[in-house]
Amino acid sequence: MASFDILLDENIEPFHDELRSLGHNATHVLDVPELGEGAQDEPDILPWLQANDTILFTQDDHWIGADSSDPQNAIDPARTAGVLWLKDESMTPGQQITAIRVIATLLSAADLNGEYVEVTKRWLDYIE
Repeated sequence: MASFDILLDENIEPFHDELRSLGHNATHVLDVPELGEGAQDEPDILPWLQANDTILFTQDDHWIGADSSDPQNAIDPARTAGVLWLKDESMTPGQQITAIRVIATLLSAADLNGEYVEVTKRWLDYIE
């Protein structure tokens, strides 16, 4: 299983301890002194992700670039170490953690670099 450096965006439950127990270096945006509450995507979070070569886990679709529902404010994932996009907001935190575990089993950090992966319940099919 790959080990990811992951920043959980403000809109994601702070289950970074569970991700750490799986071997990931996970941090919630609210726990990063340079970021914290109200950190803005382009001027704050993006440079931090780039400087720390960290994958973002978010439900904001403007991080998926051209496929965003708001292309004017879209951020190209090619500018990041990768984006795990929570497309299915009905997923419980436990399901999200399981999906990330499956993704880390099938993909490396290098595979994610500059790309986005949709986090959906489809990933849960791999464990049944």
